[in-house]
Amino acid sequence: RELAALGFGAKKPKKPISFAASGPSTHDWTVALSDTEACPRYTLTLLENVKVGPSPAWLREKIEATGHRSINNVVDITNFILWETGQPLHAFDAAKLAGKKIEVRRARKGETLTALDDKTYTLDESDLVIADGDRPQALAGVIGGKDSAVTETTTAIALEAAWFDPATVRRSGRRLGILTDSAYRFERRIDPYRLPESRIRAVVLLEELAGAELVQAPVDAGQPPAVRGPIALRPERVAAVLGTPITPEEIAAVLLPLGLVQKEGQKEANTWTPPSYRHDLETEIDLIEEVARVRGLAGLPGRVRHGWVPESAADRAWDRTRLLRRSLAARGWQEILTEAMAARETLGEAEENLLAIGNPINAQFTHLRPALKDGLLAIAAGNVARGNPSLRLFEVGKVYRKENGQVVEEVRLGLLHLGPVDALQWTAQERPADFYDLKGLADYLETEIGLGAAARVELAPVDPASAKRHDLKAKAFYAEYRLGAWLTAPESPALFTGLPAFPGVRRDIALVVPSATPQADVATALEKAAKTAAGASLQQVAFFDLFEDAKGEKLPAGKKSLAYALTYRLADRTLTDKEVNGWQEKILGSLRSLGYDLR
Repeated sequence: RELAALGFGAKKPKKPISFAASGPSTHDWTVALSDTEACPRYTLTLLENVKVGPSPAWLREKIEATGHRSINNVVDITNFILWETGQPLHAFDAAKLAGKKIEVRRARKGETLTALDDKTYTLDESDLVIADGDRPQALAGVIGGKDSAVTETTTAIALEAAWFDPATVRRSGRRLGILTDSAYRFERRIDPYRLPESRIRAVVLLEELAGAELVQAPVDAGQPPAVRGPIALRPERVAAVLGTPITPEEIAAVLLPLGLVQKEGQKEANTWTPPSYRHDLETEIDLIEEVARVRGLAGLPGRVRHGWVPESAADRAWDRTRLLRRSLAARGWQEILTEAMAARETLGEAEENLLAIGNPINAQFTHLRPALKDGLLAIAAGNVARGNPSLRLFEVGKVYRKENGQVVEEVRLGLLHLGPVDALQWTAQERPADFYDLKGLADYLETEIGLGAAARVELAPVDPASAKRHDLKAKAFYAEYRLGAWLTAPESPALFTGLPAFPGVRRDIALVVPSATPQADVATALEKAAKTAAGASLQQVAFFDLFEDAKGEKLPAGKKSLAYALTYRLADRTLTDKEVNGWQEKILGSLRSLGYDLR
């Protein structure tokens, strides 16, 4: 259909197929539809004198070409029809069905089904089943039952051709973890009006290849879903959306080959009725999209709209995220993208904080990630296993978790560093990555980029439990930041500051503090004291040396020396030694009151 609509040839007309019952009806089979929303239409065709055996070579080759194995002529015919027409069929062994009755109903509590895959499934009351007079024989649209399967001893079959609600089939298949070719098509909504054609095609093939005899006219219960109504398509609306005038004749040249029908006498209104197999065509914009698709986007002119639109919060957030990504990439970090869903066993978070997916695609995507860490560790483990040991990875993405009973969704930045540093550099000696490699980047992000220490979630070596969970044997270091507040914070205007006309003055201070005291605490106290003493004259406080004496000869045991450089400068004159020395004395006095000693 698509190739014909795009002008690659004409679609061959269908050959009419017909059949007639071999004789008068000898059966009184019935079909009962108890849920017409989940199954609007169900047909049952009875055939006898069936000879089950190997398929002929042409049919066996067709089946194997789809990636499946040939089973027998009856099953192969139903599979062949599925691939040829898109209509799934199912053949029951009629002798194994009780009561000469088929009932399409919801499963009852406690019912089970032993399926064709030899597994027994406990059914839910939301599952739609095909049942005989005793019990379920198939899960509607998903899989048949083993108890009524066609075997070499089968001589009579009941052929099912039906239309099932896509949502019902999808719900049952996902809940039980079953994905079949039949379910795949029902989930995507098959053509409800091609059902008779597919059934007739199957009967003819069963007569030819299995010697089957049709002994009863098909039992047809229910009605197919209603045909979608006509859609009005305005040429002026097409021109407005596509940016160029499209004549009604050009529109017709696109839509007619796609199977749409134009209502007679409505040429000016341009009213179109989509074919039954195009269930995705519902509104005017859908038809406009078809016109653009078939004509080709390259044939549409580019237009630049004039005018000015003020920057939005989303624009600012996007710009900041791009700045963050580019800054990290410029420093040699590589960006990765991982799935927001993961398996439970790969997540180290407590169960009460995790968000489980109610209808997971498969066992690998059962929960939403509560952090970026496990995704980065999994990628790192794969790289290390394949001989890429030196990694600097980052990811910007959303995480999801439960906090105080509420669902929290936030944007975060994850950073992972491991492996040798300066490898294969003749001017430097290779060394293993350490915590301060990542700490230096964290300082840059918190001060220069403006994330701030409050946004930090984690900054530490990767714990052994997390590394073991992903089979990562290399020592790694990880940091994670919340980006929400930074992305939405008001932006301060950039200010220009001229080059200094007067020299600065540097004074060094070495402080002796207990070994357990964090350097950041000392730096904060020093900067506070310096600002109090010197005010705007203080230009910079920089930490440049750490000294510890394990023998206790130059420093007492349990102490360490931290050295800082303080830079002072005035914009309008040169500072005097007297001023700077006075500030230094005030700073030292403040620090001594906090228990810090001058070395």
